Amino acid sequence: LTYDAAREWFARDQKSRWAAYVAGTALVLAKEKGARFDDRSVAMFVRSSVPEGKGVSSSAAVEVASMRALAVLANVPFDGDEGGAELAALCQLCENAVAGAPCGVMDQMTASLGRESRLLALLCSNNAVLGHVRMPRGCRLWGIDSGVRHSNDGESDYGRVRCAAFMFREHLRRTWPEKKIAHLAASPDPRWLEVMLLNGALPRRLSGENFLAMYPEGHGDDVTSIDPRVTYDVATCGSHPVMEHKRVTLIRDWLEEVADDEAVSELVMTQVGDYMYQSHESYGACGLGSDATDALVRLCRERGRDRGVFGAKITGGGKGGVACVLTADTDDAASAVAEVCEEYGGKPAVFVGSSPGAVA
Repeated sequence: LTYDAAREWFARDQKSRWAAYVAGTALVLAKEKGARFDDRSVAMFVRSSVPEGKGVSSSAAVEVASMRALAVLANVPFDGDEGGAELAALCQLCENAVAGAPCGVMDQMTASLGRESRLLALLCSNNAVLGHVRMPRGCRLWGIDSGVRHSNDGESDYGRVRCAAFMFREHLRRTWPEKKIAHLAASPDPRWLEVMLLNGALPRRLSGENFLAMYPEGHGDDVTSIDPRVTYDVATCGSHPVMEHKRVTLIRDWLEEVADDEAVSELVMTQVGDYMYQSHESYGACGLGSDATDALVRLCRERGRDRGVFGAKITGGGKGGVACVLTADTDDAASAVAEVCEEYGGKPAVFVGSSPGAVA
């Protein structure tokens, strides 16, 4: 059974399409790791408390849990330290090749290798785990559900934005080969990129037809396809990962500078919060925002740091889902979050804190 055939089979019925995230892990284990189940039928009971379609990695959670259980059944080991990174990469392959969702590896890595009360520092371009960053004393992370479902499948806006980002990278790589740009995270100084856009040296939009005429070999991404009929916002979609990498790197550095016995300062929380707001606006500019999450972020911003609310941003693949909120660990900040939920309406679900990954 090929991945293409499996993807087409699961896609026939929308009601049971979700089963690709569970059963697809068995196919990946068989093809990539030589797993054999001795002609036995396998019955799996899957229970999850991760909300579905909310941008909090529900698909990655079920993939990691399913593949880990099947690997134990088939006596298949994973390579590397505790096998967490390879487990995550194979789960991403399941989501890309069997479920047909053009996601990156971040969610699977977090579901596999995440640690409670830690942020996972990850370079997605080569699946490199850079470490776990402790959340300092004095701050708190919340998730507020907008109530709007989102999707990362190949026909979603997420797939279009990913395609545009790869087109932008390919154009950079071909236009300035001396810069050796393999990944946008490793691209030149963001200021150089901004100058190139301002002086017209880089296109802001490109039609799929024109791009394929310039680069018949394509854009170098094997999980999205360029539609010749579509005009892609390559500059906005391609600049987002460049700036996001810069923002995340600085946030990691600021948090790591807080000593274990110290509480985080208001200055650091303000800096981190400002970057969360910038990230939210950038994601929206790519076309992945939603009125619902915009409303939640606006309500958080209105409370402001005087109430202990420092930042907020959309999560996951966008177009709905959950808003992540950074606050001080105080009663007043908790009251402010409750006010946001009340003003937003609909009694949204609220998540607090974090939990360990499968191999933590």
